Amino acid sequence: MAHQHLIEAVERRMAELWKHSPVIGQNTVGEAPQDGSPYILIQYPASRTDRMAVGDRYYREEGGIRFVLHMIAGEGTARANIWANELTKLFRYVSFDGVETEAPTSPFFDDSNDAGGYFLATVVVPYHYDFQDGESDDQGDQPVDG
Repeated sequence: MAHQHLIEAVERRMAELWKHSPVIGQNTVGEAPQDGSPYILIQYPASRTDRMAVGDRYYREEGGIRFVLHMIAGEGTARANIWANELTKLFRYVSFDGVETEAPTSPFFDDSNDAGGYFLATVVVPYHYDFQDGESDDQGDQPVDG
């Protein structure tokens, strides 16, 4: 499971920088646009956390941020490719709120991409996030500066 701070940081970054379509996070109130217009769903399908050193309270989470582009079925792949390219520019080897990203994948297309009135394209961004256990329950885990 992705760390809550990571999820909040990614959603903040998308809210600040993505202006093409609605963006829906995991298990949120948002839903697909009623008019069938394009949108992006963000998922965190896999992550793992390792302790940085024995006896330390510092941890590194590594995983992937999965952007599922829901494009209008039948319109071709041009817009999906443009949006995927813009997403990769926003997330390729950047640092924000303690999150460090790596090289995103190219958009994934195949015969299983049709879903209702949408054509799905996915881009996955590998990341790592370093954090330290909080001192108390009200403080929570804290990002490691660096």
